[in-house]
Amino acid sequence: MKLNNKLRRILQCKPITTPIRELYKTYNTLLITYLHKQQLLLFDHKFIHHRELLPKIFINNKFFTFNDDIHKYNTRIKSNIHLYQSTTSAGLRSVSHKAAVLWNELPLNL
Repeated sequence: MKLNNKLRRILQCKPITTPIRELYKTYNTLLITYLHKQQLLLFDHKFIHHRELLPKIFINNKFFTFNDDIHKYNTRIKSNIHLYQSTTSAGLRSVSHKAAVLWNELPLNL
């Protein structure tokens, strides 16, 4: 990330005090962290709505489990992706966990 920001400053001939958002706005791109989140959310959307667009390994795979599959109670979060408890920090950094958290945080009206 630091190298990417430094390269943007060099390419744009900007001083070191230039805000990072301004560097990205010049090229009309997102910060790397936002690009990562965007790709995770696009993966979620494809998995839920257009599974045929994903690689074959995900077509018949239960990569995500929904709360509705766990129980049949009519709760407010029944359509959310179920979050399993992780005992390690690696589990919290996994794609399945991060993507599920981001998907569950989206407003329902989207």
